[in-house]
Amino acid sequence: MLTPYLFDPTSRKSVAEQVEYNDKLNLEKTHRPLNMRIYLDDDEIDQLQAAFKTIPISEKPVAIWRSCFELITRALIVEEEFTPETAADFINTGIGCEQEMLPQIREVFTTSIFAPIQILLDMASTLHFELTKKIFVTSMELHNLDYRSLFPQRVCVHSPDMVLKRMKNPKFKPTAEERKTYFKEYKEQSFSIMNSMSIWEIADIVPMESMQTLQNAGRYSILKPVYADDSPTTAPAAKAASVKAELKGKVL
Repeated sequence: MLTPYLFDPTSRKSVAEQVEYNDKLNLEKTHRPLNMRIYLDDDEIDQLQAAFKTIPISEKPVAIWRSCFELITRALIVEEEFTPETAADFINTGIGCEQEMLPQIREVFTTSIFAPIQILLDMASTLHFELTKKIFVTSMELHNLDYRSLFPQRVCVHSPDMVLKRMKNPKFKPTAEERKTYFKEYKEQSFSIMNSMSIWEIADIVPMESMQTLQNAGRYSILKPVYADDSPTTAPAAKAASVKAELKGKVL
């Protein structure tokens, strides 16, 4: 099954390998070739069979490819809501143009024992199957790039300038203004890390899961305005009491 919800961005497998693996997790829903007969009505089947009887043998591979192209186009329009132009572009890019495909079709036509209409349906089914899988893999590659743009794999997960200052002087601490600038310039990175650290702390010091949920919501409401574009400060005016101290009955 081609699902985007089983993708592991930390896996060492390539996107294509993960798609292949995930597809086989549920054999009953594995991505399979379609019966392309559903995209032809009975009259069209009769017309094609009649046409294949009159077309010269040398021209039959061309007719098979063009009918195959039309079937895959119809499938992409119905399933993916592509325009005819977009569907055609996907076919030419992901499968190949007529000139590229004709040698393969001629070989199949000359070696197959089946009638042209069956060759057409089988080939359309196989090529549509391969194309849709290629489209899905490429889509997930783009999702992976999107994910890494939001959560990059870097070792310098703070302001490079301040990291360098602290490496040179282990006693260095950011000023309030430096911290405010960092929160603004590295908003997404800092917010996700601060929120994650807060969740870990709450999980460590609050024993009840229901209370953890409430505390995490409270922490989130504190963090969110800190990263607002119009935030006047990077921290509450009064020194906040830690949850750990509160549980001990103390306020620092």
